Amino acid sequence: DVVLAEHFRIAKLTVFPTLGLMWNPPASMREQDHFLKNVISYDGYLFSDETTRRYHLDLTAPLCTRRILGCWFPSCQETILFDRPRSGLAYLATRWDGDRHGDLIAEINERCDLHFRGPTKSASAFNILNPIALPFDGTSVLSELGVRSANLCLHSDAHRRNGTPCARVFEAAAAGAIIISDENQFVRKTFGDSALYVDVETSSKDAADAV
Repeated sequence: DVVLAEHFRIAKLTVFPTLGLMWNPPASMREQDHFLKNVISYDGYLFSDETTRRYHLDLTAPLCTRRILGCWFPSCQETILFDRPRSGLAYLATRWDGDRHGDLIAEINERCDLHFRGPTKSASAFNILNPIALPFDGTSVLSELGVRSANLCLHSDAHRRNGTPCARVFEAAAAGAIIISDENQFVRKTFGDSALYVDVETSSKDAADAV
């Protein structure tokens, strides 16, 4: 019935209506020239933040074709919350952009009971923390967060500037863990005082103290 393109690395490839899940900040489209062509090939877009929505509406305004518009969030399935002890701070990172916040995570590790989950092989400063890998099975992330007191939800600079959410905040909410997020407009507007916030623009030491 419909094709959902999870990333604009892929263009429309079939005759079926293709909708792009626009959960990556527009700045990411500048990485390669064909990304823009891929986006224009879609029949519509599903947005998670207003800034990205306005950008793509301006981008496609000259095109003489109708586009389907809607909302979509990198949300998480409902899960059963068990009455069991919780402890520690979880940090889940796939490290697709290298050692972002490496210094901050190292500082936090000295202060907190940090449970770092991510790829075990990467040329990154994170290697000193010996992360434990979680399988991509749809349940292990929620199981891990279900026994942690809080989840550290950090966005890239582009995500923060754009107000685009990452999946971490939804996973934390679904698992009943406290959300500790950097300043992100979407998170602030959607979760309000239900989440806690830390300024990652300050020094790594001060940010770690705040966490």
